[in-house]
Amino acid sequence: MPFESTYWLPPYCVQPSTQTTTACGLLGWLDDFAGILDRAGSGGIPARPGLLIEQIVDAYAEFFRREPGFRNAFYHAQRSRELEEAQRRNDAGLAARLHDVLRTGYGLQAAGLETRCLIAVQVGDHLLGLAFRDKAGGDRTVLDETKRLLRLYLGV
Repeated sequence: MPFESTYWLPPYCVQPSTQTTTACGLLGWLDDFAGILDRAGSGGIPARPGLLIEQIVDAYAEFFRREPGFRNAFYHAQRSRELEEAQRRNDAGLAARLHDVLRTGYGLQAAGLETRCLIAVQVGDHLLGLAFRDKAGGDRTVLDETKRLLRLYLGV
């Protein structure tokens, strides 16, 4: 008997068990997550790159508020090699997009910026998890400090 669910599952998830349902949901959410950077700047980039960083953090925080299942599954579910690899690819893609916007949109050409963008994405991910670990709406202080840390680290 085929598995039927009211939950959205990516097409590559067939015959899911509880573990694969969680993993498949997370893989789909990672795809959604990747579009946030694009949407944050879709109305044109702000005049200052620091404002872009703030918009990006706010957009990701809103995603966490809107998709509590993502937050719970992403930070508490068992991690498969496939999911870890998907997150690495996602982080690399986000970092490349950020680097491109900072370079082409703002003319930033600092040595090592590409590496700093990847580290900023990974640190930002950790800090978002910390902001939402105990507060469903996110800890405002942690979110504000995330913005501050990323702006200073990226030099924007």
